[in-house]
Amino acid sequence: MDAYEYSELLKDLQGKCHNIAQIIKPQELQAQLERLIQEQAHPDFWQDKTTATHKNKEKMRVERLLSAYYKTKQALDETYELFELTQEDTHALGQLFDEAPKLASCIQNMEVEVMLSDPNDALDALVSIQPGAGGQRAKTGRACSIACIYAGRRDGALRWSF
Repeated sequence: MDAYEYSELLKDLQGKCHNIAQIIKPQELQAQLERLIQEQAHPDFWQDKTTATHKNKEKMRVERLLSAYYKTKQALDETYELFELTQEDTHALGQLFDEAPKLASCIQNMEVEVMLSDPNDALDALVSIQPGAGGQRAKTGRACSIACIYAGRRDGALRWSF
């Protein structure tokens, strides 16, 4: 990888980070988090256990999403600044090039987190895979692999029923 390819990678990753920000709207999430914290500080908040549990789960979801976004954005910003400062230093550029896959993985994980940020995504799901005629078994195997990867990322357990 040379400096031009790396700069293009950074531009691509910055574009993805910008798209993530447009989807999750971090300012609105921050306001929602502050509102939830204020609600929890109210003495009567814990009287209704069902509502308190629901609001606490929502607060944890928002905190997790904001934390992941800010961590990703900070890593990308720091990497971009380092790249701007070290364009003449081949050793430092080599270290940045070595870190590129890690940064791309961080952005990809954030994209997955955004795709799975709906409150219903934390719920259990029943997946039924039924192969069709001719050549569908390969697609079924791919679908099973995707389900396993998803469950692993969400620290879930797969329950197979045949």
